[in-house]
Amino acid sequence: MDMISPAIFEQLFDALYDGIYFVDRERKILYWNRGAEMLTGFMRDEVLGRYCSSGILDHVDRNGCRMCEGKCPMVQALETGQSQFSRVFFRHKDQRRVAVTFQAKPIKNERDEIIGAMGILRDASAIVALEDAYNKLRELSEKDALTGVANRRQLNKTIKDQLSLLKRTGIGFSVILLEIDNYQQIIDSQGRTAGDKTLIHFAQLFQRQCRSIDIIGRFGRSRFLIILRHQKLDEAVQMAERMRIAVSASAPENFLPRGLSASFGVIEATSDDTTGSLLKRAGHALNAVRIKGGNRVESLEAVGVL
Repeated sequence: MDMISPAIFEQLFDALYDGIYFVDRERKILYWNRGAEMLTGFMRDEVLGRYCSSGILDHVDRNGCRMCEGKCPMVQALETGQSQFSRVFFRHKDQRRVAVTFQAKPIKNERDEIIGAMGILRDASAIVALEDAYNKLRELSEKDALTGVANRRQLNKTIKDQLSLLKRTGIGFSVILLEIDNYQQIIDSQGRTAGDKTLIHFAQLFQRQCRSIDIIGRFGRSRFLIILRHQKLDEAVQMAERMRIAVSASAPENFLPRGLSASFGVIEATSDDTTGSLLKRAGHALNAVRIKGGNRVESLEAVGVL
């Protein structure tokens, strides 16, 4: 049987849509197929003999971190002798970023020595576009359309997850349920637009007051729920008091009514809680504030409250 010549392999590789290239141990580019030309915009004579570590493709990962030093799949394949898979964004010749699924495969000689590697680039633009669209839809399903904070669905999911964590590990959390005082009066006197802008003002204020690990969400018409991870009751009460003062001290803008205030009910989760019982206790704490006229903080121990 006649041996297949290297030229036949080149014809086969050039017929593929995927980009394929070969490098030696020093990552010098030895082969570059038509698929690689189509994906990258760089012609064969522009890359052959150059080193991929020279940054010709300027690979970055999803976070924008450069991969030519250390995290490059080619380097890992050459060092470990194992195939590597990753999602990579490289710089096209026209300067745009192109998403590819990148596979690096080590090449060995008859003595099982690694002599180079093969890179396979598969266009992932459509997949990335679908992922981005899905993430945007998911974000929309978890956000309140007016204020941009978490919606009730996301709050309930987060509470469920935190309760599960509490029961498994003992890592606790607290909850603040708050309501804007006299919200209906704001709408009656200044209209729906003023009411909406007041809600947005509150959401932004609470986001500035809270830590990055806390979850803030709109819980009802004029109510917000704040989930304070790793916070005991006394710490949560202090946080609520700081928020109450911040609300009262916030400088009203043109569209905001004067004398803004809010009522805060605070509880700490227990291992016996369900989502329903937790929210019920938070509601009891908030009601205790409203009975006393609002614009204050009330906390509620779990004992004796069902």
